[in-house]
Amino acid sequence: MRTFTGLVAGCMLAAGCTSTPKAPPPSAFKADDLSGKPKRAAQGWVAAGKDWSADKDLGAILALPENRELKDLMASPQCAEPSAKSPSAPAGRTAAAATSFVVTGTRLHADLYADKEQGSPEQLMREAIDASNVDVSFSAAGFRGVRCAVFARYAQGDAPSHPGLIAVLAIEQKLQDGKFTDYFRFRPLYVRAANSIAKTAAASGGQPAQIAVAFALVARQLVVNGEGAATFAELGSAATTIARVPLGGNGLPCTTARCSGMSPPVPVPVARGTVVISMGVSEAGDVGAEIDQLRVEREAVAAARVPGTSTAVAPPTAPLARGSADHRATR
Repeated sequence: MRTFTGLVAGCMLAAGCTSTPKAPPPSAFKADDLSGKPKRAAQGWVAAGKDWSADKDLGAILALPENRELKDLMASPQCAEPSAKSPSAPAGRTAAAATSFVVTGTRLHADLYADKEQGSPEQLMREAIDASNVDVSFSAAGFRGVRCAVFARYAQGDAPSHPGLIAVLAIEQKLQDGKFTDYFRFRPLYVRAANSIAKTAAASGGQPAQIAVAFALVARQLVVNGEGAATFAELGSAATTIARVPLGGNGLPCTTARCSGMSPPVPVPVARGTVVISMGVSEAGDVGAEIDQLRVEREAVAAARVPGTSTAVAPPTAPLARGSADHRATR
């Protein structure tokens, strides 16, 4: 079992880590000012053969000068499939691969412990991990064209174009010879945390405060049972973790071992029917106590599996009325 000391990733990255300090008294703990923010909303995007900027909300994020690195990544072959109308598109591409879309979903979130008694060690441990989630739905016919998924988490006070956390996940479903697999896996390509909904220790020694972030995807598909009733059946789930993500807004391209982990495989959807990709993201901070990596990933998977209330896509700082699921497609 993989364990973490203080910051969730502590023992994963340092060989020979054998002891774990006890949790400090709450009075001795000082939280970083960028951590423990009340969460407000999450937003997710999935695209296939479409310019990501076609979605106005994601386009507003990518248009900011500080997000040039992120914009270049979204336009690179890692995340952008050539258009079916492009002269460079291979002849004989299947209709599924040629399907072009950008879909997005938004979900409101509430802080369950916001009004609980503060100051106890148990409360501090609860505040060290928090999760958010969102569902994005689209036709299974376009799944083979999906290369990336984007997740954004907003805390209270975050501007619509400045999410507190934004991440890009690569969706990999091809072998080296170009043949499609009957499963997909995902891995982080980029993460940036301007703040955290989890509480973590204040920065020291000139280094920024840090958190660990676990990502989970749960795939569901609409099926009809023998009695003719339609329901969403889970195809599978998987999770992976990024260790030591700095707070403060500096992007972390995943070119190092600390965030290159590939997830276990998840079965791909069948050829027809609606697909729902549920993204769960848990953030874990350093409160001076041992936290199990598996627990952090379970939190992400559990969040992805919770059927929550989605809302029409709107700026997170604007009033958002609760309602039924509403996932918008830009075509």
